Amino acid sequence: MKDRVEYKRSNEIPGLVLGEARFSDYRFERHYHLDYHIALVTDGVQRQGFHGETLLLTPGSIQLMPPGEVHDGISAGDESYTLKTFRLSPQLLDGLGEEISGRDRFPALSGAVVRDSSLAGHLSRLHDALRAAPSGSGPIEVQSEWLTLLDRLFVQTRRVKPQFVKGTLTSGQWQRVKEYCDVHLAEKITLEELAALCNLERFHLTRSTRVPSRCS
Repeated sequence: MKDRVEYKRSNEIPGLVLGEARFSDYRFERHYHLDYHIALVTDGVQRQGFHGETLLLTPGSIQLMPPGEVHDGISAGDESYTLKTFRLSPQLLDGLGEEISGRDRFPALSGAVVRDSSLAGHLSRLHDALRAAPSGSGPIEVQSEWLTLLDRLFVQTRRVKPQFVKGTLTSGQWQRVKEYCDVHLAEKITLEELAALCNLERFHLTRSTRVPSRCS
């Protein structure tokens, strides 16, 4: 199978570039990135040299790769492998850090590999939905899922402590959300708009309640 790689800037999340590639013979020589990478191998196995060690990235594993970390990569055997990446700009990462942790900046993160097949599966499906936008899932559902999964992922690294969110939406907040959705049903509704109606940040809104795709 011929090697291929595709990149797409997310329509829903400014500062996010989505990559999907299929490699069999291609070898990544030692290199580093300028942005923050979250990588998933969804099929096959990638062998990677990182910090003087050899890592095998398999389906169900999630790699976090900060800027400046030198590494390489090649198929671990004769078979090809599929790689999906979320590439976060420094501005996007800092914004997520402020929302999730409540701090001004995202805490410094080193490279890490998280073994969680359930979370990896959710991230792979989110990757597909973001690449398919606007014909895929609605923007509210995608943005809510994005914050929820990133919260779970960074908490698993044990380097980020999410801010505590107490309680749920009040009846008045729910009413404002439902009325807004009824009026703007035929339009693109964003998580930022709904959060502003409730005088909350997006992360607070997603932690207070699971926001449906069309506010129903």
